[in-house]
Amino acid sequence: MEILNNFSSIYCFITFIIGAVFMLIAVCIVAMGKVKEPKNKVRFYVARNKNDRLWLYMGKPRRYDDEFRAYLDKGSKYISGYDFDAFGLNEKDYDNLKWEDEPVEVFLNMED
Repeated sequence: MEILNNFSSIYCFITFIIGAVFMLIAVCIVAMGKVKEPKNKVRFYVARNKNDRLWLYMGKPRRYDDEFRAYLDKGSKYISGYDFDAFGLNEKDYDNLKWEDEPVEVFLNMED
């Protein structure tokens, strides 16, 4: 009878180890499958004012009489179109953007 008890405990131990290995493999597969967003991804908006000049905004701007303006109460900022190169953007990519269009959402990866 003692041999049977030892066999059962060894069998349970081996089964436990095999189950734990399969569980670890499953967790690793799930973790590898998730798409991780870069932590330094920042949302900007590109808009064209009535005077045909492009501007880059942090936060969605509001349309006023002849220009878009940032929500100053929410910490939005605007950047002149002359600084597009500093952010890795090309003004020519927005040639089709008109005053009548809504601002275009742009995501940029900012490096440290």
